[in-house]
Amino acid sequence: APKPDDNGIIWRSCDTIWQTKTFCNFSLCITHLIYGMRALVPVGHAIESFSTLPTMMNTHLGWNMAPVLTSCIIVGIGTIPNRPQSGCTKGKDHIIRKSKKTRIWPRRIFSLIRLFDPIACWNLLSRTTKTGYPSLKDMIFIVMVGIGALRHVFWVNRINRNEWSWKLAIPVGLVNNWFDWTHAQCRLLRGRDDGIGPLSILGITAFGCGSVIETVSEVQRRNFKMRPENDNEIYKDGLFARARHVNYFGYILWRTGLGLVSGPPYTLSYSVYHAVDFYYRAIPLLAKHMEESMGEEKWEEYKRETKYVLIPGIL
Repeated sequence: APKPDDNGIIWRSCDTIWQTKTFCNFSLCITHLIYGMRALVPVGHAIESFSTLPTMMNTHLGWNMAPVLTSCIIVGIGTIPNRPQSGCTKGKDHIIRKSKKTRIWPRRIFSLIRLFDPIACWNLLSRTTKTGYPSLKDMIFIVMVGIGALRHVFWVNRINRNEWSWKLAIPVGLVNNWFDWTHAQCRLLRGRDDGIGPLSILGITAFGCGSVIETVSEVQRRNFKMRPENDNEIYKDGLFARARHVNYFGYILWRTGLGLVSGPPYTLSYSVYHAVDFYYRAIPLLAKHMEESMGEEKWEEYKRETKYVLIPGIL
């Protein structure tokens, strides 16, 4: 058995060992903490870069590239995966064409989102001026945005006969507002004294013609479909006698006009996106739906009578 002195020596030795082990653990923790902080340096740089994103976006290629990047992203995630391909995929249509349900609140929320669009553009373009009011060209742009929003509200509440669900109301409304918001940001980068030149006049003309073509064609078809005897018939008169999807051409045209007024050439990417999406995804899917719902014979007859798909006399 150990002697009392030895006992004291043993306990002191154990205490020394414990202190040494604790110090080693503490040193190890400090070492890990230092290495962890060093590992967080790239994260800090990333956060710092993200904090300077608004400054980067306000440079010449900042907001100007937003329409281009947005168009590329939507084509990548919305158009290419959902286009119909023979033997590969049936494709996906964003509109529920077979349902006739009427859902009030999705339509109302979509309308509110779209009506907020010109207000947001007005606020953005007016707060950077000395007078607190937008310039003449900015006012023309805001009026065009407001007309586009009102036409969307009219379409979803009066023209559209298909179901308008929450899956469509909020995303479609916000995406269209984002389109116009980036248009307004590009307007700021072009300067406030660029005036109304030939390009702007061309844009205003294209916007007006496109709005008339899309709305008039939709109203003509709507009036035809409102008659019970025409419910399962294809509308072949009016503007739809010029092209089978002339309403899509009107949409592309007024989007082009908005891009010409706001910040060309970057803002023209939205009209290019819509042209690609309509031609490679929406039109083939709609043609397939028409063959299934109206009958292949009727649709083939309409194709023979109306040769042009999108642009009358051209395409």
